[in-house]
Amino acid sequence: MRTVRQLVFDMDGTLLDSGVVVPAAHVTAVRRLRGPELTPTQVVASYSVGPPDALLAHLLGRQLAEAESETYYAELAGVAVRPYPGRGGRADRAARTRARIAVFTGATAS
Repeated sequence: MRTVRQLVFDMDGTLLDSGVVVPAAHVTAVRRLRGPELTPTQVVASYSVGPPDALLAHLLGRQLAEAESETYYAELAGVAVRPYPGRGGRADRAARTRARIAVFTGATAS
């Protein structure tokens, strides 16, 4: 039997159920920045574009002006995101084995 010595968890969509709040934040930010009306499905389909600022520019169809990305981050401020059931328990079990644990995210902070 092999011992796990290092474990990396992805945050959004793996540990945290952010599948509704993140696309909704983009939809609202684009609307507030006078961009096209979008659906959450359209936002998710564009995730491969890159991090939030790049995605927001893509969805708007133009480069972002200074501080416009704050519109997206403001939509996320104070939003409650729950962990997926049972995911925290796995991290707790790994920690008890003295494995090194890290959380990776492609999210950016503003």
